[in-house]
Amino acid sequence: MGPWRCFSHLTFAHLFSLPGFASHSLNFHQVIWDFGQGIPTFQISGYIDNEPWGQYESITQRVLPRGPWIKKAEEDDPTFWEWNTERATGIEKKFRGDLLLRKHIIQMSPAVKISFKRHEDGLKTLTCHAHGFYPKEIDATWRKDGKFLEQNFSGVVSPNSDGTFYTCISINVDPKDGGSYQCHVQHASLTEPLVTSWQKLIILGVVASVLVLAGTIFFVSK
Repeated sequence: MGPWRCFSHLTFAHLFSLPGFASHSLNFHQVIWDFGQGIPTFQISGYIDNEPWGQYESITQRVLPRGPWIKKAEEDDPTFWEWNTERATGIEKKFRGDLLLRKHIIQMSPAVKISFKRHEDGLKTLTCHAHGFYPKEIDATWRKDGKFLEQNFSGVVSPNSDGTFYTCISINVDPKDGGSYQCHVQHASLTEPLVTSWQKLIILGVVASVLVLAGTIFFVSK
């Protein structure tokens, strides 16, 4: 289906019965997707006792029967599908309004973490992961000692199942170069840039120095 995001999802049920008949369940599943291009797709699916009876899509703009048994409703009431289509169209307008509201008001800040991968040639790849943010637009870059680095390997911004997004950027570094690396993230939900530093290289250097010092002390003492 390609990258998409689900902005709004609702399921509700209704129990009904007629005199002299058993009870039945009427369920509706409503969802709207934004594929990032064009108009978001809206869909309503109706079920009676968990069996599909009709479906509305924004592409067709009509409620169409799902299952041969429901066609009898049209025989009993020629306006059955037109009436349901009118209701579904009204629900679609409401959902689109909610979607527009969410795009402009609701914001979720990114959570950022850094991982690394060691290569056989001694180089390391640092990857900055930003996830759980909304809206989609985000600016993430690598910096060394506060200076912007152009050799960022940027990943695409992809959707999570909950409607938020995630992305990552990577950079290759040589541990011998030293220095401090920072992942610099800017997002609409943040009042100021979120800066996450990679301290592993520094910590390893400190540990190595301590080990050398400890070895020297041990040698002198002995």
